[in-house]
Amino acid sequence: MDDKGEKFVHVHPTSEEKTLFETKFDKPGIYKVWGEFKFHDKVNSYPFVIEVKKKKKGEFI
Repeated sequence: MDDKGEKFVHVHPTSEEKTLFETKFDKPGIYKVWGEFKFHDKVNSYPFVIEVKKKKKGEFI
């Protein structure tokens, strides 16, 4: 979710062997991310705040 609470993205893991997610951001900024993981039939949610920075023209890290 972006810092204004207007945009969000829903993604799923890209691997069944590792905890790995991939996505793209429209622009640099502060984003809130939640990871949901199921262990022994219980879903656990973990919030993160990340900063997306501009890497090169047209790319963000």
